[in-house]
Amino acid sequence: MRLYIPFLILVSVLAITSCDLFNKETGPLTGSWTWQRTTGGFIGETIDADSVEYTQKLVINDESEAFLYRNDELTVAYDIRFEKPEWLGHKTWIFYPRGEAAIIPFFIPENADLGNGELILFPSCDDCYTLYFRRK
Repeated sequence: MRLYIPFLILVSVLAITSCDLFNKETGPLTGSWTWQRTTGGFIGETIDADSVEYTQKLVINDESEAFLYRNDELTVAYDIRFEKPEWLGHKTWIFYPRGEAAIIPFFIPENADLGNGELILFPSCDDCYTLYFRRK
C-alpha cells in the first residue's frame, strides 16, 4: 500500500502539470498588435484601417488575456486558452470574450505563421468577420 501512494502522487502531479487547462503560455502572441483590416460577413466586405476614421489595437499579455481597443478605448477583453474545441478539430489559441453574450470567440488557424509579424483571428462562425493585425 505504501508503494501506491507515491506512485499516485507522481501520476497526479504529471497529469495536472501537463493539462491544457492550466496552460498560461501565450508565447509568440504576447505584445501589441495594430489592426490592418477586417474581412468577411455574408457579403464579403473588406474594411481597411486606411479607409476609416478610427484605429484599433490588440494587446496580449503573458497572463493569457487580450484587450481590444478602438481609439485607445477598451472595447472587448478576452481570455485566451490553448485547447482543442469540438467545433474546430485541432489545438490552437481560442479568444473567449468576457461577459459579452453577443460576441463570438475567435481562433488562430492551425497553420498560422506567427513569426511573420501577422496575426489573423478567425471567427467561430461562417459569415462573421476575420480580423488582421500586424505586430507593432
